[in-house]
Order: sequence, then C-alpha cells, then structure tokens
Amino acid sequence: MADIEVAPSDAAALMEHFLAGMIFTPHEDLDTALEEFINPAYTQVTDGVVADRDEFVAHMAHLRGAIAGGHVVVHEALREGRRIADRHTMHATMKDGRVSSFEVLLIGSLDEQGRLLEVVETTRQLTGDAEHAKLGSAR
Repeated sequence: MADIEVAPSDAAALMEHFLAGMIFTPHEDLDTALEEFINPAYTQVTDGVVADRDEFVAHMAHLRGAIAGGHVVVHEALREGRRIADRHTMHATMKDGRVSSFEVLLIGSLDEQGRLLEVVETTRQLTGDAEHAKLGSAR
C-alpha cells in the first residue's frame, strides 16, 4: 500500500485542519466535510462509547447545532505511516454563550487518501458547565 502525502512534521497541522473543518466550520456542508475528512468505514470510540460512521455523523450534527464557535490547540502530535496520535485542547463557545474546554488524547489511523479511518480517544473536561462533560460523545 502506498503511503499518503502528509509528512510526520505536519501531524499537528493535519489534526488542526480536521478538527476545525469538522466542528468549527458550520458554513461548510457537513456532507462535504465528511467526504474530505472521514472514510466511509469510519469508527470511533470516545470515552468507551463506540460509534460507527452514522453515529459519528449524528455526533457532528449535534456539535454543529450546539457550538457557535471555538478553536483547537494541538499540543503534541505524532505520525508514523498511517497512524496518528495527538493531545489537543478544544475550546468551544456554545450558542448560549457558555464556554467549555476539553483535553483530548487521540490515537487513530488514516486511509490511503489521508482521511480518518478509526479513532480511539479519551476526553477530560477542563472548564465549563457539568452538563457539557459528555460533549465528546453526545448525539
């Protein structure tokens, strides 16, 4: 199998681009973002909650409906071949003005086109309302 074109030094930029494109770019059609970033066979496990691609789509739609804006800071990112790992903080401003932030530890794999194929992640709420604690797997 051929490797993808993303260099290991670009792992942080890849994750920032993915997260911003999926969550913080609501003017872009969700289907367009999914086509760019997510393999059709995608699976995700967040804090022990398993999601197939359809459940992930419901999660992204929920986030886009709840979040007015925000940003991601990738603190560390590693890439070897098609495997990627990072530690990032997501800062989200909800549509009602409340702000929450989360630390995320993520391990994943990419397909031949550089789209995410699978992700396993653990989230920890750093700031914000307790009702946002499960935002990482909310649908």
